[in-house]
Order: sequence, then structure tokens, then C-alpha cells
Amino acid sequence: MCHTQCQENEFKCANNKCTLKHFYCDGDNDCGDNSDEPDSCDYRFCPQNFMRCINGNGCVAFGKLCDGRRDCADGQDENRTVCNSVLHHINASQAAGECLANQFHCANDQCVGLELLCNGQDDCGDYSDEFHCGVDECANSVCSHVCIDRQIGYECQCHNGYRHSKDDAHKCQDIDECVEEKPCSQTCLNTPGSYKCSCLPGYILSPDLASCKANHSLSPKIMFSNRYYIRFVDLQGNSEIFAKNQSNAVALDYDYESKCAFWSDVTAQGSSLRKLCKVGEEPESEILNLATLQNPDGLAIDWVGRNLYWCDKGSDTIEVSNLDGKFRKILISEGLQEPRALAVDPFEGYMYWSDWGDKPHIGRSGMDGSNPEVIIQKELGWPNAIAIAYDTKELFFGDAREDFIAVANLDGSNIRTIISRGQTPKARLHHI
Repeated sequence: MCHTQCQENEFKCANNKCTLKHFYCDGDNDCGDNSDEPDSCDYRFCPQNFMRCINGNGCVAFGKLCDGRRDCADGQDENRTVCNSVLHHINASQAAGECLANQFHCANDQCVGLELLCNGQDDCGDYSDEFHCGVDECANSVCSHVCIDRQIGYECQCHNGYRHSKDDAHKCQDIDECVEEKPCSQTCLNTPGSYKCSCLPGYILSPDLASCKANHSLSPKIMFSNRYYIRFVDLQGNSEIFAKNQSNAVALDYDYESKCAFWSDVTAQGSSLRKLCKVGEEPESEILNLATLQNPDGLAIDWVGRNLYWCDKGSDTIEVSNLDGKFRKILISEGLQEPRALAVDPFEGYMYWSDWGDKPHIGRSGMDGSNPEVIIQKELGWPNAIAIAYDTKELFFGDAREDFIAVANLDGSNIRTIISRGQTPKARLHHI
């Protein structure tokens, strides 16, 4: 095999051809096999915020595009079409005058990487990346908290619990975590740089110093139905059957004063409201049918006025009776399509419901049905369960189509998503 000897001013190609060295990495395939244009050529890779000279060696800073001087051998950096294309990409990727955390903000509003500062080259295009190099601006700091000296300039930082002031970036202002982050389950007191949680009367602070639990010897339990049974389950997972042999138990509530449970049993043949009271250790108690309805999906007890409320998506109404099913009255019969859940607030005198019809919403009215209004309707699909936190005066609700649980003020303002299927897949939310 014959090996070609190239002259001192020549480059030997991979195919044994010789070409002049100044043709190496010039953008042209002089060798015929592209071995004189390897990936290591500087025009194939340029630093961030630099443009590669298409048909010549080197890179040119964005700040030097169309500045009246040819930096690329072929003058492509002065081609107006090329400049507009590059600048459009810059403007689309970041707002004018803003740079990323790993970039330096040039005086001409260009952005260059921090690694290019004080390297003896005009990377900004106006030499602002080479001014004031090696000067300790923090020696006479104007920062109210922490000053970090940079290769050029300085950066003011704030202690934890503070942020930069909107009026003066040198100053720091306290973050009100109680308003912005809602870190406490009940009461929150904002302090300089931090916050403190406390509890309402009848509750004590948990070891996490954020959540509150009832200061009572009575063990909390959850009451739920799975169509055929109504069960109680404690926080350790121990369960007991309260009622059985149901057709399709849907909505339910419990009255602590009478120790009676109320629920709706919904079937295609006919639906009813039912009541079961268990006092002491009675082995069996009689289940009473209180009313015959079409499709009652929501139910709530007014433990103060001693009344029973329910919504019927068959008749599109919200009704009320006493706890024996007597003195039944329709409260709302307009503006409802698929009323789903119901909750009452005797303290404030309001009644709340969810509706997942053509215009899904959460509504509110007086407990006598007066002044009905829609308080939440944005970003709802199938608003399902609703519940009131009487201690913090908040409304919790779940959406069965969008699969999230959210909380809002009692007037529907300040909505905050607590958990969702997309953000918390381990929660396994599905048609909640």
C-alpha cells in the first residue's frame, strides 16, 4: 500500500489526499471525504449566544450581528435575513433584558455565558463583559443582606424567608408564608423570615409543628359506603359494619347528637332516604325509610336546626325536611342540571352544592334557598364531593373528571389545588 507524503504546509486527509492547511476547517470538503472538516472544527460548535460562521472559520457573538463590520469571512454576520432569523429566535426564547442564571447581562441587553467573562475577548459585542474585571464590589456593599462578588459586578442575595424588594433589588423584604404557602393547618403567624403555626381551642399542635389534631379521647373515624354496606373505619384501618344489605348506598351523613346515620339508597326502580340509629350495644336497629325520591346523590345534616338537606339529580332540585322526613320542602328548583354533592354551614347560614351538568359549577345559597349564586366554575369538569372545614372556614372539593382535590375560601375565592393525579401519581386519584 502506497503512503502519500504531504508537504509541511499541507494537511493529510484520511483518504491519503493532501490539501493546504489553511483549507482545514474552512467549511469546504476539500479532501473529498470530509476529513478536513471534522466535528472538532470551531464553526461546528460555538458557545451559547454565538452564531457559527457558515462558510468560514469561527463564531460571532449575537451582539455583533449586523453591526456594520464583517466578522465572518463570507460576511454572513451582516446578512439581514440571517440576523433577523437569529434575533427572532433570541426574542422567542427569552424576554428582552433578561438572562438565565448561568448568563451575564451585557450592557447592550445581550446574554453571554458566565464562563466567557474576563477572558480578554469581546463576547458581548460592546466589551461590557471585559469591564471591571477583578474588582471586589462587595468591599463597600450596598446589599441589605448578602453580597456575592462576581467576576464582573456583584449579586445581592437574601436570607431564607426573604425575597428581593420590587422597588430596590439591593434590599430584601419578608415573605409572608402564611398567605403565599399556607403551611399551617389552622392558624398561622408570620414572623420576620419565618412563621409560626398554632391551633384553635380544642386542638393541639402535632409534632410536625404544622398540623393540628383534636384534643379529645374519642378516636376519629371515617364513615363510607361501598353500595351494599356502610362502614366505620378508624385511622389504623380497623373497620366495622354499621348497616348492610343495601341496594346502592350513595350519599350519607351522621348526627352525633342522636347517633343516627342518614343515607340515600339509589336504584333504577326507585330511591329513598334512610335513617338508622344505634344507641349503646343494640345488636340490630330498624332502618326507617324517610322519603321516596328519584336520584338523591347529595345529603347533609343541619345539626343546629335539626333538618335534613338533599339534592336530587333526577328532579334537579335541592330539598329539606326535618330529621324524621316530615315538613318536606323544595328550596331550589332552577339553575340545576346534575346536582351532585351537598354541604351546609349552620355557623354562617349557607348551603353549598356541586353540579356537573353542561355548566359545571359549585353554588351557594342561604340555608332557606335564598340568594343562590355560582361561586366556582373555572377549570371544573365533574365537581363531585364537597366538604366544609368549619375551623378554618374553607371549602374543599374534588373533581372526578380532572382528578384533583382543591380548597377555597367560603366565597369561592383563593382556590388552591392540594393534590392532583398529574402532580401526585402515587395518590392514585381516579374519578374522585
